[in-house]
Amino acid sequence: MTRKLRLSLATAIAALVASAVPAASARAPDAGREQRRQEREDRRNERAEARKERAEQRRERRRQRLAALSARFGAALRQPAVRAELELHARRTAKLKALHAVAEREGKVTLLPRIDRLTQKEQARHERRMAALSADAGRAQ
Repeated sequence: MTRKLRLSLATAIAALVASAVPAASARAPDAGREQRRQEREDRRNERAEARKERAEQRRERRRQRLAALSARFGAALRQPAVRAELELHARRTAKLKALHAVAEREGKVTLLPRIDRLTQKEQARHERRMAALSADAGRAQ
């Protein structure tokens, strides 16, 4: 094969390939890419909506909890000692609930009765303390 024939053959092949495959800039946007982008955006919007719903549910639970505390303890809630006891009880109860959840998830069934007993013990301690604080508030008025 001569050099001239090889060059013309190479040129013809290059021209054929160039005409068959459009340039990257001339191609239409990938439909799959657009679909994936839309799916990501939909998931992001769903998560944002779920966050808003959870925030509203938290606000509603808080309102209900405060209404129940106010109905039960009344003016005693204004005392710093009562507020401190409620905060302490909430912190301890949250830790015990977290321990319970971890023990269940990890399959540590032998710990569950111990955690339940501690929860009952904390609840009894809290009830005694709140009764004492409410009695003190009643005498102070």
